[in-house]
Amino acid sequence: MDVCNAIPDGDYSHSVISSVAAGEEASVDFFNKWNAEVVASVPKDRLLVFQAKDGWGPLCEFLGVPVPEDGEPYPWVNDTAEFRGIAKKIRVVSFVMLLLPVLFALLIRALF
Repeated sequence: MDVCNAIPDGDYSHSVISSVAAGEEASVDFFNKWNAEVVASVPKDRLLVFQAKDGWGPLCEFLGVPVPEDGEPYPWVNDTAEFRGIAKKIRVVSFVMLLLPVLFALLIRALF
């Protein structure tokens, strides 16, 4: 099944993109149906339902590898703080990009 072009029940009139566009309720519904389809169709011994907050333990056990012994922390990325930091940088850059042409035009006008 192509996640971009179908919902799990095979109704190709909806997609993940249209679900997001339809709002939070449609997105959550799509997500839940998709997860249920995956859990129902993948053999239990080949599926790890994993949450990053669980850390190395379940992931390493599922993969049959030891948990890193050197104290390597689990890579926490895409958390709320990181997204807020990125959003702030985007706002600053956008503001500067909008302001620069105005400042440049004022400078040119003052010089000539």
